[in-house]
Amino acid sequence: MNNKRISATLIITVALVAGTLLVPVPAKSTPLPRCLGPTCGAPAQDDSHPPVREQLPLCLGPFGCGTFVLDAGSVCSFPVEIALEGDLAQITFFDRDGNPVSANQTGQLDATVTNLNNGESTFLHISGPAVLSFHADGSLNVRLIGPALLPIPGETLLYNDGTIELEVAPDGSVTLVRRVGNSVDVCALLG
Repeated sequence: MNNKRISATLIITVALVAGTLLVPVPAKSTPLPRCLGPTCGAPAQDDSHPPVREQLPLCLGPFGCGTFVLDAGSVCSFPVEIALEGDLAQITFFDRDGNPVSANQTGQLDATVTNLNNGESTFLHISGPAVLSFHADGSLNVRLIGPALLPIPGETLLYNDGTIELEVAPDGSVTLVRRVGNSVDVCALLG
């Protein structure tokens, strides 16, 4: 088995293109204040609603958790095994009424992606952050800062090194707002 290595300093692995996040979308919240310093993404807190830190499961949204297989045709023309290892956490910030306003996802995450037809694999060192902004209508803005591994159903498995911004509607549908950086088609790499 040939193991190709791709390293990155910042990544969050999320299957947002498929319409599912690692966290539930809240029913209502307020917009984020402008970010002007070291508390970027962290709104002012009162003592009654302190930030909450929680561990996240190692998942690619609806595709799977831990080690799982994506069938041929789901993202690549061949079956792909994705093995996730690491430690992800999220800190959620709340407004005065206790509604989630924003969240920061960080941690250490590695993924080994393998073409099950030919044994070719690539190792991706993929570590956060992602910044989530919850909106009162139940929608969500997500900024993936650094490389990201995104399954695009019926098309490919994309590795993007840069920034991806997505809007997730209350019904779970996803709109790509912007993508900056370089992309690698992981299916073509392993094909």
